[in-house]
Amino acid sequence: MVKGINCHQGGYIERSCAYPVRVGKMLDRLFVDPTINPYIFSTSSNELYNKVKITNLGRSGTTTGGFLPSLHHMLKNLYPPPTAIFVDFSINDAFVRLEEVRFANEALIRYLRREQSQSEIFFIEALCSHRAKESAQIHLKLAEYYDIPLISFRSAVGGGKSCERKEIWGIFKNAHTNAHPLYYVHQNIAWSVVKGLFHFVKKECLRKDGKVEDDRKYKLPSKTMFDKEKLKDFEVCNPISYYDANEMFNNKNKNDQIGKLGEGIISKGWELREDRRGKAGWISSKRGNIIEFNVTFGTNPRLIVGFLKSYEKIGDATMTFPNINSKANKVDLIGLDEMSHSSQTYPYVTVPLKNIKGKDFPAINTTTIIQFKSTSSKKFKILYVVSC
Repeated sequence: MVKGINCHQGGYIERSCAYPVRVGKMLDRLFVDPTINPYIFSTSSNELYNKVKITNLGRSGTTTGGFLPSLHHMLKNLYPPPTAIFVDFSINDAFVRLEEVRFANEALIRYLRREQSQSEIFFIEALCSHRAKESAQIHLKLAEYYDIPLISFRSAVGGGKSCERKEIWGIFKNAHTNAHPLYYVHQNIAWSVVKGLFHFVKKECLRKDGKVEDDRKYKLPSKTMFDKEKLKDFEVCNPISYYDANEMFNNKNKNDQIGKLGEGIISKGWELREDRRGKAGWISSKRGNIIEFNVTFGTNPRLIVGFLKSYEKIGDATMTFPNINSKANKVDLIGLDEMSHSSQTYPYVTVPLKNIKGKDFPAINTTTIIQFKSTSSKKFKILYVVSC
C-alpha cells in the first residue's frame, strides 16, 4: 500500500502516486497558508514550498515482522533524523498470524521509543477491509498502551460495509486489487492522514494551554504488553552482517547486476534479479542450486533470514552451516503456504547452534558460512540475510 503498487495517475506511478507523497504535498500547501501558519506573511515565493520532505521506506509484501531486520539499517542512513515516523503495515499484517502482529509491532514501538526518541511516531491504519479487523485491534491496543496517535482511514469512512463501496476502496476483483487500490483511494487516505495530524496538533496545543515546554518526553513502560520472553524473538538488533537483495540490486547498474550476487556471496545457480518490478531477490529455480553468505555474529548471536512465502508456484530450500557436522544443523525453509491469500516476506529467526562438540558456535566476531540449497525445481527467493 505505502509503496503504491497499482496506483497510476497522469505521469505519476507507484511511490510518486502513493498516499505518503500526497500527504507531503498537502502539508506543503498548508505550511504556506497564513490562515494556518501565523509565521508566514506572504505566499508569493516558491521558496516557501518543499518544506516537507517525505522519505518512503515502504516495501511490497512486507509485514511488520518482515521489516524489523532492516529497521536499524534503514533509519541510521536517514539524515537529518526524521521529525516524525509513520508506521503503516495494515495491509500485510492482516494476512499473517496474529501472534506475529502482536510481538512484531510491540518490538517496533519499543525500539523506536528507545532509539528514535526525538521523532514523533504515528500509526496509520489504511486498509479498509474485513480482513483488517483483528490486526487493526492489535495496532489500536498497542497505540493506546504506548501513547501513540493512530489515524484510521478504516474508521474514518465507517468501516464494515462502507469498505465495500466502490468509491471508498475500489472494485474487489481479486486479492491484488484488494491490497493495492487505485489512485483516488490514496488521495482519500492522504486527506484522512492530514486531517488526523491537525486533530492531534490541536489536541497537543490544548494540552500545553499556551505554555512553552521542552520537547515531549516519552517514558517507555518497563512492563511489556505481551509476553516479555517471546518478545525477545522479535527484538531489533544492530546488524553485523547485512545482505539486502533490493539494496544490492538497486545500488548498481541493473544491466551489469543481472547474474551477479554481491560482495561476500558465492553461488552455483542462484541469481540476484527481479522476478517482478521492484521486487529483487536471490532466486533459484533448480533443485540442488547452492548459495553461501559470509556472516559474523556478536555476543548475543542471532540470524534472521527473509524469504518469500506464497500460496502458489513456490519451492523450498534447506539452510545449513556447512562447516558443522551435526544433524541439528539443518533447517527446512518452506516457501508454500496454501492457507495464505498473499505473497509476503517471511522472517525466519534463529539463535545459531551452540555447544557443538564441546565448543560454542559460532565464535564471536569471526566469519562463518551459511548455506542455502534449493530442494525443488520451483522458484525459491531469499530477500535478506542478517546476523547480529
